[in-house]
Amino acid sequence: MKARTLLKFLAHTLLFSLSVCGVALAQDPSSEWKPLKGFDYTAQTIDGQRINIDSLVRAGKRVVLDFSGTFCRPCWTIHQRGTAERLWKKYGPPGSDEVYFIWIEATGASRAAIEGKEGNTLGDWTNGGTVPYPIVSDAQMADALGIPLSYVPCIVLLSAHGTYTEVQDILQISEEGVYNKSKECLSAQDTPVVRDLYAPSWGMTTKTPCEIQAYVGSVSPITKYIWQVNGKDYATTSEPRLILNWPTEGEMELTLKAVNQYGTGTSLSKQIKVRQGEEKASLPIRETFEKGGLIGWSRADLDRDLIGWTYLSQELSRLQVSEDQLSAKTMAHSGEDCLVSWSFYPTEFRSYTNLIGYRVTTKNLLLPPPISIPESGEVEIHLTLYARSFSKQFLQQDSLSIYYVSVPVNPLSWTDGIVKLLTTPISYNWKKVECDLSSFRGQKIQLILAHETYGATGLLIDDVSIEATDNNGTALQLPSRGQLTLVNGILYLETSSEIEWYLYNITGELQGRGVLSNGSHQLTSAPLSKGQYILSTKGSNGSYSYKIQI
Repeated sequence: MKARTLLKFLAHTLLFSLSVCGVALAQDPSSEWKPLKGFDYTAQTIDGQRINIDSLVRAGKRVVLDFSGTFCRPCWTIHQRGTAERLWKKYGPPGSDEVYFIWIEATGASRAAIEGKEGNTLGDWTNGGTVPYPIVSDAQMADALGIPLSYVPCIVLLSAHGTYTEVQDILQISEEGVYNKSKECLSAQDTPVVRDLYAPSWGMTTKTPCEIQAYVGSVSPITKYIWQVNGKDYATTSEPRLILNWPTEGEMELTLKAVNQYGTGTSLSKQIKVRQGEEKASLPIRETFEKGGLIGWSRADLDRDLIGWTYLSQELSRLQVSEDQLSAKTMAHSGEDCLVSWSFYPTEFRSYTNLIGYRVTTKNLLLPPPISIPESGEVEIHLTLYARSFSKQFLQQDSLSIYYVSVPVNPLSWTDGIVKLLTTPISYNWKKVECDLSSFRGQKIQLILAHETYGATGLLIDDVSIEATDNNGTALQLPSRGQLTLVNGILYLETSSEIEWYLYNITGELQGRGVLSNGSHQLTSAPLSKGQYILSTKGSNGSYSYKIQI
Protein backbone atom coordinates (compact mmCIF):
# COMPACT_ATOMS: atom_id res chain seq x y z
CA MET A 1 0.00 0.00 0.00
CA LYS A 2 2.80 2.37 0.83
CA ALA A 3 4.51 1.76 -2.56
CA ARG A 4 1.16 2.21 -4.29
CA THR A 5 0.58 5.49 -2.51
CA LEU A 6 4.03 6.70 -3.46
CA LEU A 7 3.35 5.87 -7.10
CA LYS A 8 0.02 7.69 -6.97
CA PHE A 9 1.61 10.69 -5.32
CA LEU A 10 4.33 10.82 -7.91
CA ALA A 11 1.79 10.48 -10.69
CA HIS A 12 -0.26 13.40 -9.33
CA THR A 13 2.92 15.45 -8.87
CA LEU A 14 3.84 14.71 -12.44
CA LEU A 15 0.37 15.72 -13.58
CA PHE A 16 0.71 19.08 -11.86
CA SER A 17 4.13 19.78 -13.38
CA LEU A 18 2.91 18.80 -16.84
CA SER A 19 -0.23 20.89 -16.63
CA VAL A 20 1.94 23.94 -15.95
CA CYS A 21 4.00 23.49 -19.11
CA GLY A 22 1.06 22.18 -21.13
CA VAL A 23 2.87 19.11 -22.47
CA ALA A 24 2.10 15.58 -21.32
CA LEU A 25 5.58 14.13 -20.95
CA ALA A 26 7.11 11.84 -18.41
CA GLN A 27 10.40 10.90 -20.03
CA ASP A 28 13.81 12.37 -19.69
CA PRO A 29 14.56 13.05 -23.36
CA SER A 30 18.18 12.12 -22.86
CA SER A 31 17.36 8.59 -21.58
CA GLU A 32 19.27 5.68 -23.11
CA TRP A 33 19.09 1.92 -23.16
CA LYS A 34 19.37 0.56 -19.60
CA PRO A 35 19.95 -3.02 -18.32
CA LEU A 36 17.11 -5.34 -17.27
CA LYS A 37 17.22 -8.05 -14.59
CA GLY A 38 15.86 -10.50 -17.15
CA PHE A 39 12.79 -11.57 -19.12
CA ASP A 40 11.65 -14.62 -17.16
CA TYR A 41 8.28 -13.32 -16.01
CA THR A 42 4.74 -14.47 -16.70
CA ALA A 43 1.92 -11.93 -16.48
CA GLN A 44 -1.80 -12.64 -16.42
CA THR A 45 -4.33 -10.47 -18.21
CA ILE A 46 -7.62 -9.41 -16.61
CA ASP A 47 -9.24 -12.05 -18.87
CA GLY A 48 -7.04 -14.81 -17.47
CA GLN A 49 -4.57 -15.12 -20.38
CA ARG A 50 -0.98 -15.93 -19.35
CA ILE A 51 1.81 -14.10 -21.22
CA ASN A 52 5.46 -15.03 -20.81
CA ILE A 53 7.78 -12.13 -21.63
CA ASP A 54 10.78 -14.38 -22.30
CA SER A 55 8.79 -16.38 -24.86
CA LEU A 56 7.79 -13.20 -26.69
CA VAL A 57 11.39 -11.99 -26.87
CA ARG A 58 12.65 -15.42 -28.01
CA ALA A 59 10.02 -15.38 -30.74
CA GLY A 60 11.58 -12.19 -32.07
CA LYS A 61 8.83 -9.83 -30.88
CA ARG A 62 9.66 -6.25 -29.98
CA VAL A 63 7.89 -5.91 -26.65
CA VAL A 64 6.37 -2.61 -25.48
CA LEU A 65 5.15 -2.40 -21.87
CA ASP A 66 2.90 0.50 -20.84
CA PHE A 67 3.03 0.93 -17.05
CA SER A 68 0.14 3.23 -16.21
CA GLY A 69 -2.34 3.96 -13.39
CA THR A 70 -6.12 4.25 -13.50
CA PHE A 71 -5.85 7.58 -11.63
CA CYS A 72 -3.12 9.09 -13.89
CA ARG A 73 -4.34 11.82 -16.25
CA PRO A 74 -1.25 11.86 -18.52
CA CYS A 75 -1.75 8.08 -18.88
CA TRP A 76 -5.42 8.68 -19.75
CA THR A 77 -4.43 11.29 -22.33
CA ILE A 78 -2.14 8.82 -24.09
CA HIS A 79 -4.88 6.18 -23.93
CA GLN A 80 -7.45 8.50 -25.51
CA ARG A 81 -5.15 9.38 -28.39
CA GLY A 82 -5.30 5.78 -29.54
CA THR A 83 -1.63 5.46 -30.55
CA ALA A 84 -1.28 2.19 -28.59
CA GLU A 85 -4.28 0.70 -30.40
CA ARG A 86 -2.92 1.78 -33.78
CA LEU A 87 0.50 0.35 -32.86
CA TRP A 88 -1.16 -3.00 -32.11
CA LYS A 89 -3.25 -3.07 -35.30
CA LYS A 90 -0.41 -1.96 -37.64
CA TYR A 91 2.60 -3.73 -36.14
CA GLY A 92 1.14 -6.21 -33.65
CA PRO A 93 -0.46 -9.64 -34.35
CA PRO A 94 -3.27 -8.21 -36.54
CA GLY A 95 -0.70 -6.38 -38.71
CA SER A 96 2.97 -7.14 -39.45
CA ASP A 97 3.28 -9.08 -36.14
CA GLU A 98 6.58 -7.50 -35.18
CA VAL A 99 5.55 -5.65 -32.01
CA TYR A 100 3.76 -6.93 -28.92
CA PHE A 101 2.11 -4.28 -26.70
CA ILE A 102 0.90 -4.85 -23.13
CA TRP A 103 -0.91 -2.27 -20.97
CA ILE A 104 -0.18 -2.72 -17.24
CA GLU A 105 -2.01 -1.13 -14.29
CA ALA A 106 1.13 -0.69 -12.22
CA THR A 107 -0.51 -0.46 -8.78
CA GLY A 108 -2.46 -3.73 -9.03
CA ALA A 109 -5.87 -2.04 -9.27
CA SER A 110 -8.99 -4.17 -9.61
CA ARG A 111 -10.60 -5.11 -12.90
CA ALA A 112 -13.57 -2.98 -11.93
CA ALA A 113 -11.31 0.08 -11.53
CA ILE A 114 -9.72 -0.60 -14.93
CA GLU A 115 -13.21 -0.82 -16.44
CA GLY A 116 -14.10 2.52 -14.82
CA LYS A 117 -16.72 1.04 -12.47
CA GLU A 118 -15.16 1.72 -9.07
CA GLY A 119 -12.24 3.25 -7.20
CA ASN A 120 -9.92 6.04 -8.23
CA THR A 121 -10.20 5.83 -11.99
CA LEU A 122 -10.57 8.24 -14.88
CA GLY A 123 -12.69 5.99 -17.06
CA ASP A 124 -12.96 2.69 -18.86
CA TRP A 125 -9.46 1.70 -19.97
CA THR A 126 -10.90 -1.25 -21.92
CA ASN A 127 -13.15 0.98 -24.08
CA GLY A 128 -16.10 -1.27 -23.32
CA GLY A 129 -14.03 -4.40 -23.90
CA THR A 130 -13.01 -3.37 -27.43
CA VAL A 131 -9.32 -2.61 -26.69
CA PRO A 132 -7.44 -5.22 -28.76
CA TYR A 133 -4.19 -5.43 -26.80
CA PRO A 134 -3.68 -7.35 -23.52
CA ILE A 135 -4.46 -5.56 -20.25
CA VAL A 136 -2.69 -6.62 -17.06
CA SER A 137 -2.96 -5.50 -13.46
CA ASP A 138 0.36 -6.24 -11.75
CA ALA A 139 2.24 -4.30 -9.07
CA GLN A 140 5.31 -6.64 -9.15
CA MET A 141 6.03 -6.87 -12.87
CA ALA A 142 8.18 -3.76 -13.21
CA ASP A 143 10.41 -4.69 -10.27
CA ALA A 144 10.71 -8.29 -11.44
CA LEU A 145 11.98 -7.14 -14.84
CA GLY A 146 14.34 -4.57 -13.30
CA ILE A 147 12.49 -1.41 -14.35
CA PRO A 148 12.55 1.23 -11.55
CA LEU A 149 9.02 2.57 -11.47
CA SER A 150 8.87 5.92 -9.69
CA TYR A 151 6.26 7.53 -11.97
CA VAL A 152 3.59 6.75 -14.50
CA PRO A 153 3.18 6.70 -17.40
CA CYS A 154 6.38 4.74 -17.91
CA ILE A 155 6.28 3.04 -21.31
CA VAL A 156 9.30 0.92 -22.17
CA LEU A 157 10.62 -0.94 -25.18
CA LEU A 158 12.51 -4.17 -24.44
CA SER A 159 15.43 -5.34 -26.55
CA ALA A 160 16.60 -8.92 -26.96
CA HIS A 161 20.01 -8.22 -25.46
CA GLY A 162 18.51 -7.44 -22.05
CA THR A 163 18.02 -3.69 -22.08
CA TYR A 164 15.09 -1.27 -22.17
CA THR A 165 14.44 2.34 -23.08
CA GLU A 166 11.52 4.63 -22.31
CA VAL A 167 9.28 5.57 -25.24
CA GLN A 168 6.27 7.33 -23.68
CA ASP A 169 7.44 10.60 -25.19
CA ILE A 170 7.24 8.93 -28.62
CA LEU A 171 4.06 6.88 -28.15
CA GLN A 172 1.96 9.83 -27.05
CA ILE A 173 2.51 11.30 -30.50
CA SER A 174 3.18 8.54 -33.01
CA GLU A 175 2.91 4.77 -33.26
CA GLU A 176 5.30 5.01 -36.23
CA GLY A 177 7.89 6.61 -33.98
CA VAL A 178 7.76 3.65 -31.57
CA TYR A 179 7.96 1.20 -34.44
CA ASN A 180 11.00 2.99 -35.87
CA LYS A 181 12.62 2.94 -32.44
CA SER A 182 11.90 -0.79 -32.19
CA LYS A 183 14.05 -1.40 -35.27
CA GLU A 184 17.01 -0.99 -32.93
CA CYS A 185 15.99 -4.28 -31.32
CA LEU A 186 18.02 -7.04 -32.95
CA SER A 187 18.02 -10.73 -32.07
CA ALA A 188 20.91 -12.33 -30.22
CA GLN A 189 22.24 -14.08 -33.38
CA ASP A 190 22.14 -11.08 -35.71
CA THR A 191 25.26 -9.56 -37.25
CA PRO A 192 25.68 -5.82 -36.58
CA VAL A 193 23.66 -3.27 -38.51
CA VAL A 194 25.34 0.00 -39.47
CA ARG A 195 22.35 2.30 -39.42
CA ASP A 196 23.95 5.63 -40.27
CA LEU A 197 27.22 7.44 -40.80
CA TYR A 198 27.21 11.00 -39.56
CA ALA A 199 29.89 12.40 -41.80
CA PRO A 200 30.23 15.64 -43.76
CA SER A 201 29.56 15.70 -47.49
CA TRP A 202 32.55 18.05 -47.95
CA GLY A 203 36.08 18.05 -46.65
CA MET A 204 38.99 20.44 -47.05
CA THR A 205 42.62 19.39 -47.27
CA THR A 206 43.86 22.24 -45.09
CA LYS A 207 41.45 21.56 -42.22
CA THR A 208 42.30 19.64 -39.09
CA PRO A 209 41.01 16.06 -38.85
CA CYS A 210 37.29 15.46 -38.62
CA GLU A 211 35.48 13.11 -36.26
CA ILE A 212 33.12 10.70 -38.03
CA GLN A 213 30.33 9.18 -35.95
CA ALA A 214 28.44 6.00 -36.72
CA TYR A 215 25.23 4.55 -35.36
CA VAL A 216 25.48 0.75 -35.13
CA GLY A 217 23.06 -1.80 -33.67
CA SER A 218 24.07 -5.23 -32.31
CA VAL A 219 22.99 -7.60 -29.54
CA SER A 220 26.25 -9.50 -29.35
CA PRO A 221 29.23 -7.30 -28.43
CA ILE A 222 30.94 -5.78 -31.45
CA THR A 223 34.52 -6.92 -31.72
CA LYS A 224 35.74 -4.29 -34.17
CA TYR A 225 34.80 -1.54 -36.61
CA ILE A 226 36.53 -1.67 -39.99
CA TRP A 227 36.79 1.63 -41.89
CA GLN A 228 37.69 1.82 -45.56
CA VAL A 229 38.52 4.74 -47.85
CA ASN A 230 37.98 4.12 -51.55
CA GLY A 231 37.80 0.37 -50.98
CA LYS A 232 41.06 0.07 -49.04
CA ASP A 233 41.38 -0.51 -45.30
CA TYR A 234 41.95 2.79 -43.53
CA ALA A 235 41.58 2.06 -39.80
CA THR A 236 40.18 -0.44 -37.30
CA THR A 237 38.61 0.99 -34.15
CA SER A 238 37.04 -0.32 -30.96
CA GLU A 239 34.37 2.43 -30.92
CA PRO A 240 32.06 3.58 -33.76
CA ARG A 241 34.07 6.78 -34.24
CA LEU A 242 36.87 7.65 -36.61
CA ILE A 243 39.34 10.54 -36.74
CA LEU A 244 39.60 11.14 -40.49
CA ASN A 245 42.60 12.91 -41.96
CA TRP A 246 41.59 14.47 -45.26
CA PRO A 247 43.39 13.06 -48.31
CA THR A 248 44.22 14.96 -51.47
CA GLU A 249 41.42 16.66 -53.36
CA GLY A 250 38.90 14.54 -55.20
CA GLU A 251 36.05 12.22 -54.37
CA MET A 252 36.37 9.66 -51.57
CA GLU A 253 34.09 6.84 -50.48
CA LEU A 254 34.05 6.18 -46.74
CA THR A 255 32.79 2.70 -45.78
CA LEU A 256 32.14 1.14 -42.37
CA LYS A 257 31.77 -2.55 -41.52
CA ALA A 258 31.02 -3.79 -38.00
CA VAL A 259 31.91 -7.28 -36.75
CA ASN A 260 30.58 -9.43 -33.89
CA GLN A 261 30.89 -13.16 -33.13
CA TYR A 262 28.24 -13.95 -35.75
CA GLY A 263 30.02 -12.24 -38.60
CA THR A 264 30.30 -8.96 -40.46
CA GLY A 265 27.20 -6.92 -41.04
CA THR A 266 26.23 -5.15 -44.26
CA SER A 267 28.51 -2.19 -44.86
CA LEU A 268 27.35 1.39 -45.21
CA SER A 269 29.14 3.95 -47.38
CA LYS A 270 29.08 7.69 -47.81
CA GLN A 271 30.54 9.83 -50.58
CA ILE A 272 32.64 12.82 -49.51
CA LYS A 273 34.01 15.52 -51.82
CA VAL A 274 37.47 16.70 -50.79
CA ARG A 275 38.76 19.99 -52.18
CA GLN A 276 41.55 22.45 -51.60
CA GLY A 277 40.72 24.36 -48.47
CA GLU A 278 41.27 27.87 -47.25
CA GLU A 279 42.44 28.90 -43.84
CA LYS A 280 39.95 31.73 -43.84
CA ALA A 281 37.37 33.25 -46.11
CA SER A 282 37.39 36.77 -47.41
CA LEU A 283 34.50 39.16 -46.92
CA PRO A 284 31.77 39.46 -47.86
CA ILE A 285 30.35 36.00 -47.16
CA ARG A 286 26.85 35.39 -48.50
CA GLU A 287 25.05 32.06 -48.35
CA THR A 288 21.50 31.45 -49.60
CA PHE A 289 21.50 27.67 -48.99
CA GLU A 290 20.39 26.71 -52.44
CA LYS A 291 20.44 23.04 -53.38
CA GLY A 292 23.96 21.69 -53.49
CA GLY A 293 26.89 21.59 -51.13
CA LEU A 294 27.90 24.04 -48.46
CA ILE A 295 31.37 25.06 -49.58
CA GLY A 296 33.62 25.77 -46.62
CA TRP A 297 30.83 25.39 -44.04
CA SER A 298 30.83 22.79 -41.29
CA ARG A 299 28.03 21.09 -39.38
CA ALA A 300 28.35 19.52 -35.92
CA ASP A 301 25.80 17.27 -34.18
CA LEU A 302 26.80 17.72 -30.53
CA ASP A 303 23.86 15.70 -29.17
CA ARG A 304 24.92 12.84 -31.48
CA ASP A 305 21.35 11.85 -32.36
CA LEU A 306 22.25 11.91 -36.08
CA ILE A 307 19.62 14.61 -36.61
CA GLY A 308 21.48 17.77 -37.61
CA TRP A 309 21.31 20.70 -39.99
CA THR A 310 20.11 19.67 -43.42
CA TYR A 311 18.37 21.10 -46.46
CA LEU A 312 14.63 21.58 -46.06
CA SER A 313 14.02 20.16 -49.54
CA GLN A 314 15.67 16.89 -48.47
CA GLU A 315 13.50 16.66 -45.37
CA LEU A 316 10.27 17.33 -47.26
CA SER A 317 11.31 14.63 -49.71
CA ARG A 318 11.96 12.21 -46.82
CA LEU A 319 8.47 12.92 -45.49
CA GLN A 320 7.02 12.46 -49.01
CA VAL A 321 5.45 15.93 -48.95
CA SER A 322 4.12 16.94 -52.36
CA GLU A 323 4.79 20.44 -53.65
CA ASP A 324 1.08 21.28 -53.62
CA GLN A 325 1.14 20.59 -49.85
CA LEU A 326 4.36 22.43 -49.04
CA SER A 327 7.65 23.16 -50.78
CA ALA A 328 11.07 24.37 -49.73
CA LYS A 329 10.65 27.30 -52.12
CA THR A 330 7.51 28.54 -50.38
CA MET A 331 9.12 28.11 -46.95
CA ALA A 332 12.47 29.74 -47.81
CA HIS A 333 13.09 33.40 -47.09
CA SER A 334 14.33 33.71 -50.66
CA GLY A 335 15.37 31.39 -53.45
CA GLU A 336 14.61 27.67 -53.72
CA ASP A 337 15.77 26.25 -50.39
CA CYS A 338 16.95 26.85 -46.81
CA LEU A 339 18.37 24.85 -43.90
CA VAL A 340 16.42 23.19 -41.09
CA SER A 341 17.36 21.76 -37.69
CA TRP A 342 14.57 19.82 -35.93
CA SER A 343 13.55 20.12 -32.29
CA PHE A 344 10.58 17.84 -33.05
CA TYR A 345 11.65 15.11 -35.45
CA PRO A 346 8.79 14.43 -37.86
CA THR A 347 8.11 10.90 -39.09
CA GLU A 348 4.87 11.78 -40.89
CA PHE A 349 3.56 15.01 -42.45
CA ARG A 350 -0.21 15.35 -42.29
CA SER A 351 -0.27 19.12 -42.58
CA TYR A 352 1.85 22.16 -41.80
CA THR A 353 0.48 22.21 -38.25
CA ASN A 354 -0.03 18.46 -37.84
CA LEU A 355 3.35 16.77 -37.75
CA ILE A 356 3.65 13.24 -36.39
CA GLY A 357 6.96 12.40 -34.74
CA TYR A 358 8.78 12.82 -31.46
CA ARG A 359 10.56 15.54 -29.53
CA VAL A 360 14.34 15.64 -29.61
CA THR A 361 16.91 17.47 -27.53
CA THR A 362 18.71 19.58 -30.07
CA LYS A 363 22.32 20.81 -29.96
CA ASN A 364 23.18 21.38 -33.62
CA LEU A 365 25.92 23.72 -34.78
CA LEU A 366 26.37 25.40 -38.15
CA LEU A 367 29.73 27.01 -38.86
CA PRO A 368 30.46 29.41 -41.71
CA PRO A 369 34.07 29.66 -42.93
CA PRO A 370 36.45 31.33 -40.42
CA ILE A 371 36.92 35.04 -41.06
CA SER A 372 39.54 37.73 -40.49
CA ILE A 373 38.12 40.98 -39.21
CA PRO A 374 39.87 44.05 -40.70
CA GLU A 375 41.80 46.27 -38.29
CA SER A 376 40.49 49.53 -39.72
CA GLY A 377 38.45 51.53 -37.19
CA GLU A 378 36.39 53.00 -40.05
CA VAL A 379 35.03 49.61 -41.07
CA GLU A 380 32.08 47.93 -39.37
CA ILE A 381 31.43 44.21 -39.65
CA HIS A 382 27.92 42.77 -39.32
CA LEU A 383 26.43 39.31 -39.43
CA THR A 384 22.89 39.22 -40.78
CA LEU A 385 20.62 36.22 -41.24
CA TYR A 386 16.93 35.31 -41.33
CA ALA A 387 15.37 32.68 -39.09
CA ARG A 388 11.95 31.20 -38.33
CA SER A 389 10.36 28.16 -36.72
CA PHE A 390 9.08 25.50 -39.06
CA SER A 391 5.54 25.53 -37.69
CA LYS A 392 3.32 26.93 -34.97
CA GLN A 393 2.14 23.46 -33.96
CA PHE A 394 3.44 23.89 -30.40
CA LEU A 395 3.51 26.88 -28.09
CA GLN A 396 7.19 26.47 -27.28
CA GLN A 397 9.52 28.55 -29.44
CA ASP A 398 12.76 27.58 -31.06
CA SER A 399 15.80 29.73 -30.32
CA LEU A 400 18.96 30.68 -32.18
CA SER A 401 22.28 31.32 -30.44
CA ILE A 402 25.38 32.84 -31.99
CA TYR A 403 28.80 32.02 -30.55
CA TYR A 404 32.36 32.73 -31.54
CA VAL A 405 35.71 31.10 -30.90
CA SER A 406 39.17 32.29 -31.83
CA VAL A 407 40.79 30.65 -34.84
CA PRO A 408 42.23 28.01 -35.11
CA VAL A 409 39.37 25.92 -33.79
CA ASN A 410 39.45 22.20 -33.11
CA PRO A 411 36.50 20.51 -34.89
CA LEU A 412 36.86 17.56 -32.52
CA SER A 413 35.81 19.80 -29.67
CA TRP A 414 33.84 22.75 -31.00
CA THR A 415 32.78 23.94 -27.58
CA ASP A 416 36.30 24.61 -26.28
CA GLY A 417 36.58 28.33 -25.58
CA ILE A 418 33.34 29.38 -27.24
CA VAL A 419 31.69 32.62 -26.10
CA LYS A 420 28.03 33.43 -26.62
CA LEU A 421 27.25 36.66 -28.47
CA LEU A 422 23.46 36.46 -28.36
CA THR A 423 20.42 34.20 -28.03
CA THR A 424 17.10 35.14 -29.56
CA PRO A 425 13.69 33.40 -29.59
CA ILE A 426 12.33 32.58 -33.03
CA SER A 427 8.64 32.52 -34.00
CA TYR A 428 6.99 31.03 -37.07
CA ASN A 429 7.45 34.28 -39.01
CA TRP A 430 10.78 35.15 -40.64
CA LYS A 431 12.91 37.25 -38.30
CA LYS A 432 15.95 39.29 -39.22
CA VAL A 433 18.81 38.59 -36.80
CA GLU A 434 21.80 40.94 -36.68
CA CYS A 435 25.07 40.74 -34.79
CA ASP A 436 27.76 43.45 -34.72
CA LEU A 437 31.25 41.96 -35.07
CA SER A 438 33.15 45.24 -35.11
CA SER A 439 34.61 44.63 -31.63
CA PHE A 440 36.69 41.81 -33.13
CA ARG A 441 38.79 44.12 -35.35
CA GLY A 442 42.13 42.59 -36.19
CA GLN A 443 41.11 39.10 -35.02
CA LYS A 444 40.53 35.78 -36.76
CA ILE A 445 37.33 34.21 -35.48
CA GLN A 446 35.03 31.29 -36.12
CA LEU A 447 31.32 32.05 -35.82
CA ILE A 448 28.95 29.32 -34.67
CA LEU A 449 25.19 29.33 -35.31
CA ALA A 450 23.56 27.05 -32.76
CA HIS A 451 20.10 25.54 -32.47
CA GLU A 452 19.62 24.47 -28.85
CA THR A 453 15.96 23.70 -28.23
CA TYR A 454 13.76 20.83 -27.04
CA GLY A 455 10.26 20.15 -28.24
CA ALA A 456 9.38 23.13 -30.44
CA THR A 457 9.18 22.19 -34.14
CA GLY A 458 12.36 23.14 -35.95
CA LEU A 459 14.56 26.09 -36.83
CA LEU A 460 14.92 27.37 -40.40
CA ILE A 461 17.69 29.75 -41.44
CA ASP A 462 18.33 31.47 -44.74
CA ASP A 463 20.25 34.32 -46.37
CA VAL A 464 23.29 34.54 -44.11
CA SER A 465 25.70 37.38 -44.84
CA ILE A 466 28.85 38.71 -43.16
CA GLU A 467 29.76 42.07 -44.64
CA ALA A 468 32.05 45.00 -44.06
CA THR A 469 30.58 48.50 -44.33
CA ASP A 470 31.97 52.00 -43.95
CA ASN A 471 30.60 54.48 -41.48
CA ASN A 472 27.91 55.43 -43.97
CA GLY A 473 26.68 51.86 -44.22
CA THR A 474 28.10 51.30 -47.70
CA ALA A 475 29.23 47.74 -48.33
CA LEU A 476 32.97 47.36 -48.93
CA GLN A 477 34.80 44.83 -51.04
CA LEU A 478 37.97 44.27 -49.08
CA PRO A 479 41.32 44.42 -50.88
CA SER A 480 43.74 41.65 -51.86
CA ARG A 481 41.14 39.72 -53.79
CA GLY A 482 41.30 39.26 -57.53
CA GLN A 483 38.57 40.80 -59.67
CA LEU A 484 36.34 38.14 -61.23
CA THR A 485 34.35 38.89 -64.40
CA LEU A 486 31.80 36.72 -66.19
CA VAL A 487 31.15 37.47 -69.87
CA ASN A 488 28.79 35.21 -71.84
CA GLY A 489 29.53 32.29 -69.52
CA ILE A 490 33.33 32.68 -69.77
CA LEU A 491 35.34 33.50 -66.63
CA TYR A 492 38.03 36.17 -66.47
CA LEU A 493 40.16 36.89 -63.40
CA GLU A 494 42.40 39.90 -62.79
CA THR A 495 45.03 39.43 -60.11
CA SER A 496 47.91 41.53 -58.77
CA SER A 497 50.10 38.55 -57.80
CA GLU A 498 50.85 34.98 -58.81
CA ILE A 499 48.09 32.58 -57.77
CA GLU A 500 46.90 28.98 -58.11
CA TRP A 501 43.28 28.56 -59.11
CA TYR A 502 40.74 25.69 -58.95
CA LEU A 503 37.25 25.68 -60.43
CA TYR A 504 34.60 23.24 -59.10
CA ASN A 505 30.98 22.63 -59.96
CA ILE A 506 28.46 22.38 -57.14
CA THR A 507 28.90 18.60 -56.88
CA GLY A 508 32.62 19.04 -56.20
CA GLU A 509 33.95 17.92 -59.59
CA LEU A 510 37.07 19.77 -60.72
CA GLN A 511 36.37 21.78 -63.88
CA GLY A 512 39.77 23.39 -64.32
CA ARG A 513 42.95 24.47 -62.56
CA GLY A 514 46.12 26.39 -63.26
CA VAL A 515 48.69 29.01 -62.22
CA LEU A 516 48.35 32.70 -63.12
CA SER A 517 50.83 35.56 -63.05
CA ASN A 518 49.66 39.08 -62.25
CA GLY A 519 47.36 40.58 -64.86
CA SER A 520 44.03 39.70 -66.50
CA HIS A 521 43.43 36.10 -67.62
CA GLN A 522 40.72 34.02 -69.25
CA LEU A 523 40.04 30.92 -67.15
CA THR A 524 37.60 28.98 -69.34
CA SER A 525 37.80 28.45 -73.07
CA ALA A 526 34.09 27.72 -73.53
CA PRO A 527 30.93 29.05 -71.84
CA LEU A 528 30.04 27.27 -68.62
CA SER A 529 26.74 25.44 -68.37
CA LYS A 530 24.01 26.84 -66.13
CA GLY A 531 24.46 26.09 -62.45
CA GLN A 532 26.60 26.99 -59.44
CA TYR A 533 30.41 26.94 -59.39
CA ILE A 534 33.15 27.63 -56.85
CA LEU A 535 36.42 29.29 -57.83
CA SER A 536 39.23 28.94 -55.26
CA THR A 537 42.50 30.87 -55.44
CA LYS A 538 45.71 30.61 -53.40
CA GLY A 539 48.55 33.08 -53.45
CA SER A 540 50.78 35.38 -51.44
CA ASN A 541 47.83 37.66 -50.65
CA GLY A 542 45.80 34.82 -49.18
CA SER A 543 43.25 32.22 -50.22
CA TYR A 544 39.81 33.15 -51.48
CA SER A 545 36.62 31.56 -52.74
CA TYR A 546 34.11 32.93 -55.23
CA LYS A 547 30.60 31.53 -55.58
CA ILE A 548 29.45 31.81 -59.20
CA GLN A 549 25.86 31.46 -60.40
CA ILE A 550 25.24 31.06 -64.13
